[in-house]
Amino acid sequence: MLSIKDPVLSPYYIDKDPLNYIVGKEAIAEESGNSYKQVISFHSSVQSALKFISKHLVEERTKDEYTSVKDYINDSTILLNELQEKMKNYV
Repeated sequence: MLSIKDPVLSPYYIDKDPLNYIVGKEAIAEESGNSYKQVISFHSSVQSALKFISKHLVEERTKDEYTSVKDYINDSTILLNELQEKMKNYV
């Protein structure tokens, strides 16, 4: 199985099987402290998988609370642009 683990995508990764691109996330079990792979979604193309990861990275890296929609959109746009710039040469 093909596996794509790029620091730009961290903690996410993409695995490829004969039918799908599988997006997963490296996670750590709270009780044992052991790391494991958590499968999150399945995609028909690598572009779709990258778009999914980008969306989740933006959601994780924005603040928990905003006092205006404008501030949220600005932060989200800045983060998405940074990710797209890093991935520009990949796709």
